Amino acid sequence: MEYAMPTQIHELSGASAVFTTPVSSQNAIDWKTATYADSMNEAAIKLQTYATTAGLTPLASEWWHFNDLDARDETAHNSSEGDYLLTEIYSSSPLIGDN
Repeated sequence: MEYAMPTQIHELSGASAVFTTPVSSQNAIDWKTATYADSMNEAAIKLQTYATTAGLTPLASEWWHFNDLDARDETAHNSSEGDYLLTEIYSSSPLIGDN
């Protein structure tokens, strides 16, 4: 089953906003009292319910984006320079149409 969402994923416009006002991405509970934007539909709210039930926190500006604040806190002492080298890639491009 495919769901109609408020926008295409990764559309960085106001139409992707979850709430009518900014909500701190660093706070695990502020979003609970925020008002949904008019663009938030039943499918997006369902996705948010699944993610937040699993302990994630919604990002106010993107209906598809959730943060794991517990993981952030647990790994705060384990910083990284981000100097990674990919040696293998297992992803592939999706097939479109009859291909």
